[in-house]
Amino acid sequence: MPEPETPLAERPWENVERMLGVDEVLERVLAAVSPLPPVPVAPLDGLGLILAESVVAGEDVPPFRNSAMDGYAVRSEDTRGARFDSPVALAVVGEASAGAPAALEIGTGEAVRIMTGARMPEGSDAVVRFEETDETEFLTTQKSRLSVAVHRPPRPWDNVRAAGEDVAAGTVVLGAGHRLRAAEVGVLGAVGR
Repeated sequence: MPEPETPLAERPWENVERMLGVDEVLERVLAAVSPLPPVPVAPLDGLGLILAESVVAGEDVPPFRNSAMDGYAVRSEDTRGARFDSPVALAVVGEASAGAPAALEIGTGEAVRIMTGARMPEGSDAVVRFEETDETEFLTTQKSRLSVAVHRPPRPWDNVRAAGEDVAAGTVVLGAGHRLRAAEVGVLGAVGR
């Protein structure tokens, strides 16, 4: 003998007429919750959280013109005609490292040994990669000086990153409502937030 069927009223999951649509359910859920008030947190503590407000870059990133390669900062016009079999020699007048304050300036026929990220010396407009140079010692009447032989002439602005090339001041880098992952925390660090 078959069992009697349970009335539909006792099986609401099967009552299609009583079921709510997805949009109505979403509307009810959203009406019942509200966002938490914003709280300031350190960037690393923000992993997984949602931004309460948009983040705007307060300054250019990078903040100054810098080298995109390790090599020599030069005036590109001083290297015209340089070839592997006929290099152009430039006097090395200093060294620029990333993170080190530098008030270096180069003149005609001079170069500055430079590392990636270091501020470009005044007067320079290009970086020749180390692989395209050869360092040598030569004697002058006053003292021994370091020079560099340039084997390939760079074009103006070769291997140079402009101030604001990554992010210009005033740019919205992350919008309100954005979830913070590791990449976004890196962006916040880059813009000093």
